[in-house]
Amino acid sequence: MGFEKGKKIMRTVLLLIFFLYCVTANGEVLNHDAIVSEYNSAKKEADLGSDTAMLEVFSIFYKTYPVLADKTQEASNYLMKSALAGNASAQFNMGFLQQNGDVFEKNIDNAILWLEKAESNGHQRSSRQLGFAYLEKYYLNEDKIDLYEKSQFWFKKSALKGDTISMRQFALGVLSREKDQESFKVAENWLESAVHNGDVPSMRYLAQYYELRYEVEKDKDYLSKAKDLFKRAAELGDSESSAWLLKNLE
Repeated sequence: MGFEKGKKIMRTVLLLIFFLYCVTANGEVLNHDAIVSEYNSAKKEADLGSDTAMLEVFSIFYKTYPVLADKTQEASNYLMKSALAGNASAQFNMGFLQQNGDVFEKNIDNAILWLEKAESNGHQRSSRQLGFAYLEKYYLNEDKIDLYEKSQFWFKKSALKGDTISMRQFALGVLSREKDQESFKVAENWLESAVHNGDVPSMRYLAQYYELRYEVEKDKDYLSKAKDLFKRAAELGDSESSAWLLKNLE
């Protein structure tokens, strides 16, 4: 009897611990009651009409998921209200989440509409995300060259603002479709800018570009540049560059 009673007590204790503390996807232990309190506090401010608080309601729900899984619809409604009120960050999140099918049903066209609203309201990341959204549409409709051009337009706009990932994406877009030397030079320059900003994938892509130039022109300077970039990328953890070095520098 004592053993069975002990097991029941232990189960009760474990259930209590599970209720009070929840673990997020990254392993962080969170206090359930504290999260609920924070959520309800933001909700009170949101109900007074603050679009910032509306966004905060959703942010608390999202960053602590699945602690507040039962609040999914409610939190999503607050995000929508914030976006409709003109909050650029909420508009970006509406677009980003619908593009990825996270929380909301995936809808790339609606995503683009929200991202364009956010971009027009000055949200910095929206230009880059519009590039990815149009690129996704282009991959589904490769006969529609205007989608590729819109993607490149947004990546270039974001690159000109200094966004490193957009520099890389714009350069790759140029290299994937353009064939003239002038365009190749444009792409090379953008990749060099991204490399200067420390972007590891750009190191590998630029190395691959130089390797191709070497194969065509037999200029050893290109091969030397390629080796240096592969080495830099490998040292920073790029597995593909490490594989290239193992294969080519034995």
